[in-house]
Amino acid sequence: MRMRCTFDTQAGPGQVLRAYTDFTDRRLEIWRETLRPDNYVLLDRGDTWARVREGSLRMGVVLRYEWGGPDGVRWTIEEATFCERGGGRLGVRPLDDGGARVDVTIEEHGPRGLAGRPILLLKGLLGPVVLPRTSKRALDRFAEEDRAR
Repeated sequence: MRMRCTFDTQAGPGQVLRAYTDFTDRRLEIWRETLRPDNYVLLDRGDTWARVREGSLRMGVVLRYEWGGPDGVRWTIEEATFCERGGGRLGVRPLDDGGARVDVTIEEHGPRGLAGRPILLLKGLLGPVVLPRTSKRALDRFAEEDRAR
């Protein structure tokens, strides 16, 4: 499954990157529509990377996130309940109005278990619609809260 989506947000590029690389307890608040608290564990963290267990519904993954270079944020699946391998990339560009355009590419391959193939199919069909909507809401909310501080 390969999925790509682009969306605009009120959050500036720096805010987008901070929201995606915040691995404190605040992560659960920022991404409350897509992360389950009982499925989130920070496993390890450095200055420009983090390993986490996270997920939604019954899909759990261990991801290694890396950031700090010109590529935005990248993640690699180290372990997943529904696929053998995969990862993604997030790129951010500034917009003239102070917001940002966010490009997300996700690839997940090798269905695992009975649910693997249907999950990858659904993610490929629904992801390009659901991911931009939920991410935009989260980032717009993050930007408003950030400005209020």
